[in-house]
Amino acid sequence: MIKSVMLFIILAIIWVLIIFNRKLKIQVKKNARSMSILREYTGWGTTDCTCGTSRPKWQVLAMLRPENIVLLKCPLCGGLWEEQMSLYGNKWRQIDSAYAGEHYNYKQQTVPGSRMEL
Repeated sequence: MIKSVMLFIILAIIWVLIIFNRKLKIQVKKNARSMSILREYTGWGTTDCTCGTSRPKWQVLAMLRPENIVLLKCPLCGGLWEEQMSLYGNKWRQIDSAYAGEHYNYKQQTVPGSRMEL
């Protein structure tokens, strides 16, 4: 009797997990249609820096040649940006220093004796 009850409980749990898995797959497919499939365009835009500095005033630090992606730095707040250049217009996104260090070998430098970054 106990074995049959345990078997029934295990089968019920497996059935519930299969139902939730199916609903989750349906939800993922539904959301994937509304999202951009290309990973490289996520987070890209044409907005100004959070401090208000416009794009033409940013400093160019490095470039990834085959992908035509440029590492930029805002001179006012020191924020790092990545710009993607293409025939259909340039787009940029804000990145952190760890990402810049990994992809561009960029290390933030400080002036000795001060807390200001270069």
